[in-house]
Amino acid sequence: DLTEEVLQGLKVHEPSLSHLKAKDCVFRINRDVRFSPDKSPYKRNFSAYICTEGRKSFAPGYYLHLQPGQSFLAGGIYMPGSEWLRKIRQELDYNPEPLAAYLKREDVQAHFGDMQGERLKRAPKGYTEDHPHIEWLKHKSFLLQQSLADEQLEQKEISSFIAQSFQLLRPFLDYFRMAVEEDESEEGL
Repeated sequence: DLTEEVLQGLKVHEPSLSHLKAKDCVFRINRDVRFSPDKSPYKRNFSAYICTEGRKSFAPGYYLHLQPGQSFLAGGIYMPGSEWLRKIRQELDYNPEPLAAYLKREDVQAHFGDMQGERLKRAPKGYTEDHPHIEWLKHKSFLLQQSLADEQLEQKEISSFIAQSFQLLRPFLDYFRMAVEEDESEEGL
């Protein structure tokens, strides 16, 4: 129900999500226990991934994770494939200004802080350690995240709060969508 309410709030500003239903976004609660020493059958969290293709997509999107004491919302692109990672790094190299301006905004800093995600220890191939945006280029995931307290989740207006937080993330996602989709549209010519 919460995912459906958040989706309805997002669809107002993001028509590309209009075809989605909550069932397209919510992950199963069953665990894959085949190779795990812990054979408990269910996850300890509920989660949903909202993007145009739903939960099975690797495209930039919104993520909601609900777990007692560890709930959060996030947005961005998690562990993109090598081709998309190359495109993102190229965009960060040639056009970092929109992302830099967005990440410096006071409202973004107050909600999410700095960009997070797994990083390389050294500069990626083709870039030097003295590159002005080397810390961004080292990223393998590009995420902004906000913790949610258990008390927040009990409030009536939590779905609108999450939808508003996701709306604040939209320019961040648009930057990465542009980076990975730009080359794909040119390849078709």
